[in-house]
Amino acid sequence: TDDPNTLTGAGDVQKAYTKWADQRGLSKFERLSGTALGRLLSERFQKRRTTKGLFYLGIEVFSSQLFN
Repeated sequence: TDDPNTLTGAGDVQKAYTKWADQRGLSKFERLSGTALGRLLSERFQKRRTTKGLFYLGIEVFSSQLFN
């Protein structure tokens, strides 16, 4: 997204990544673990921990990426 203040939950990012990997037929050996994905995202994006969980700033996941 172009808005650096956009917050997206870490769980939603993980779901979108899993869906993307499924669509591309990646095996479990080719996929990033949740920990590895989180580390890579933390290198590029700021994160915020709130009472509602962990969020990344500047990432936007659309509902169509999660539920279709």
